[in-house]
Amino acid sequence: TIKKEGVESDSFYLHIGQKLKLQIRKPIPKSQSSATSPPPTLLIPRYRLCAALLDTLDAATSISPSNESPSLEISFNTSLASVDLESRTAYFANDASEKYDLIIGSDGVNSPLRKQMTLPTAEGGHQPIVAEEILLPGQFKVMQQSPHPVALESDAVHAMESTDSTTNSSDRFNMFLIPAPGNSTCAILSWKGTDTPPALAEGSDPAVANSAIEKLFPQFGTSSPAALQQLLSQRPSEVRTVRCNR
Repeated sequence: TIKKEGVESDSFYLHIGQKLKLQIRKPIPKSQSSATSPPPTLLIPRYRLCAALLDTLDAATSISPSNESPSLEISFNTSLASVDLESRTAYFANDASEKYDLIIGSDGVNSPLRKQMTLPTAEGGHQPIVAEEILLPGQFKVMQQSPHPVALESDAVHAMESTDSTTNSSDRFNMFLIPAPGNSTCAILSWKGTDTPPALAEGSDPAVANSAIEKLFPQFGTSSPAALQQLLSQRPSEVRTVRCNR
């Protein structure tokens, strides 16, 4: 169920400028593969992974001839607001609350649960954790391009660095391509600093953005109108890492 939602890949190419192309990872020839050879990496968009996991859970826990009552209740549009670790109560943004025996904090980099666990408690309460959050340099935007660029291998990951000396450094950006189902690719456009390249800024002319991409990465080719609309309608994103002591 999950595997069909992604693309298997064991190829990785590094593009430096418009001429240098290095294959960093190559498939293992069938004549050299064995039972201990690592399988290809399954590349799957997060929204497809979530949907596939949800379908699998629903199929395994829903009412059926062999299962007279569902063993799992899934609530949508229900974000966690805070947690009382001492009374084991979770409070949600819609004013609902729920007692729990076990709570799993998979609510992202801005996790309310992790924040609550870093706070000191009354004597005899839980031991606070120590969390370190680091903002990485640069920003990025994402667009879903379909069809996949014809000049690039459709089952491989491509990292593309621009070295065009005729373009100002403030206008340059890099691309990272991840193959997706349906002969499409997820393109991540990233740059250094906090200033968005003018061609990629919100509200920019799609033709200007397309020309900038074609100039820096001619092997990528022309971006689809839908991909450009997605790119220019979103705000830049940042990357943060979080480390906890336990």
